[in-house]
Amino acid sequence: MTFLCVQPPTVLAVDIRQAADNLGVDGTESDGQIAKWVRGIVSSLEKHIQQCLMRQTWVGTLRAFPDAIELPHPVLRVVEIEYLDVDGLPQTLPVNSVRLLPRQYTTLLKPARGQSWPATFCDEEAVTVTVECGYGNDPDDIPHDISLYILAKLVEQYDPAAGGERVTVQTSYLESMLNPYVRYA
Repeated sequence: MTFLCVQPPTVLAVDIRQAADNLGVDGTESDGQIAKWVRGIVSSLEKHIQQCLMRQTWVGTLRAFPDAIELPHPVLRVVEIEYLDVDGLPQTLPVNSVRLLPRQYTTLLKPARGQSWPATFCDEEAVTVTVECGYGNDPDDIPHDISLYILAKLVEQYDPAAGGERVTVQTSYLESMLNPYVRYA
């Protein structure tokens, strides 16, 4: 199953004023540039830790229902589960007939206890799952060490003299802040 982000976050992962203060920037004239840097850092970070930070919507398709569906992580809520029944007719599975099984680095979707997945029509896109993922819609919802990482990376990127590409004790420390969030195969 491949999930695609169909609605990216509408809120920055760190408050723009906090980011500007962290950089020692006064006024709002640099806010647009700072916001671009934050979005770039967050995009790279989300790929690295394989997690969503701010609320965003993802859609995935399957040929049929497997035992469990691995979802983008962390999941805030299941929005909708659509499928083609054995006759090829579109159906919607009630979200109260499934359960989320959050793990440290993944979230699985399974039928509720006593339930089973319905049979589906044989098609490339027989099942479509829509979920909202992330830690929330407020920068304060993100784990504190991830926020600190974003702010520190922002300083490195915004001011190359502060760190840049060279590996220092500081950059090693920053990378270690992500260890609790990185999923190793």
